Amino acid sequence: MATSDVTTLTPDVTLDLQRCPATLVSRDTRRAVRDFLMDSEVWREEAEITGVTGTVEYAIPLGTYVNTRVHRILHVMVDNVYLNSQKYRLTADGKILFETSAGLETGDVITAYVVFVPEIDSVLFLDEFMETYAEPIIARARERLRLKPGVPWFDSAMAEKDHETYMKGLDEARVFLGGKGANIV
Repeated sequence: MATSDVTTLTPDVTLDLQRCPATLVSRDTRRAVRDFLMDSEVWREEAEITGVTGTVEYAIPLGTYVNTRVHRILHVMVDNVYLNSQKYRLTADGKILFETSAGLETGDVITAYVVFVPEIDSVLFLDEFMETYAEPIIARARERLRLKPGVPWFDSAMAEKDHETYMKGLDEARVFLGGKGANIV
């Protein structure tokens, strides 16, 4: 899958924030992308795992995605049957932990539907997200930068407008995804 570097958004982020240091712009733009992906939950994937009798913890395969982590498990199916969400949870290190009462056996096909987010230091993001959601991401980066206290570019009124643009973009993503998200990659 094609990726874009977040620095391609820099000219739009710094439109009237020229005195803002490049390191801040880069960091807050990366965080804005991550914020958007966490808040909208648009980066959804299906991960397939083969069950093993007696095993209760499984790593979620990340495929070819680097610098990503699982943000949330949407739901899990075992052999095409939805599993009650009380029978599993996401661990701090991004694995699925099943209750022993889930009764997993060797050969069971476990399908986990998960939301991915990039790690905070990621600079490359999937083109689909950059193209589709550039406007709210740019607005979020600008909002973050404008709200830094004690800097010459502090502007709470403009930050509020940026926040409105960000929220509108989130709402549009959620409406597009039927309010629950979808696998668009």
